[in-house]
Amino acid sequence: MINTNEPDSKQLSTGLLLLGGVIFLFGQLCPLFVPLVALSHWSTAWKTSISGLLVFGVPEIFMLISVAIVGQTGFKLIKEKIFASTRILTP
Repeated sequence: MINTNEPDSKQLSTGLLLLGGVIFLFGQLCPLFVPLVALSHWSTAWKTSISGLLVFGVPEIFMLISVAIVGQTGFKLIKEKIFASTRILTP
């Protein structure tokens, strides 16, 4: 049976899809800010905590926010567009 409640990629709002894609990409680029944190004048404990969050916590949080904005179908479309050439995160 075909599920008619699930929107396909043609029904997704372009603005929401773009916003979700930008949020997803920003989250994936957050680990690149770790060297800036390492060069800061903060204490070692703060540098370690913030660097750990930038590598292990923030990308996942931004991914969840992106999914909440565009939904499961939109997130699959974003993943296909971003990772099509490298085949990362796609089964």
